[in-house]
Amino acid sequence: MVSLLFLAGISAIPTIYLPTNCRAEQAQYSPSLKVYEGCMTDEQAAHDKVVKRWAQVPADVRARCADMGSITGSYIEIDVVDVEMLEILNAPPRIRPASKQ
Repeated sequence: MVSLLFLAGISAIPTIYLPTNCRAEQAQYSPSLKVYEGCMTDEQAAHDKVVKRWAQVPADVRARCADMGSITGSYIEIDVVDVEMLEILNAPPRIRPASKQ
């Protein structure tokens, strides 16, 4: 039963409260720059990409991506990590030339 609950938790996309993170991002810049709006737009776009792809991502990768999102508070980070992990998992194996001895 514990393993089913664990897997159910992994299958959920992390919930990140974007306004707080984007306000913190805006605070680092001049108010005349529209950083908050850009942050919200970029994060929402990344969230939408993650939602579309999440079910196809292996459970172990979802767990790593969810951890990354909870640490960074960013769907952009989740998207990047999950894309990179999938590329690594789907990459053909590298064949090293035999060493000459």
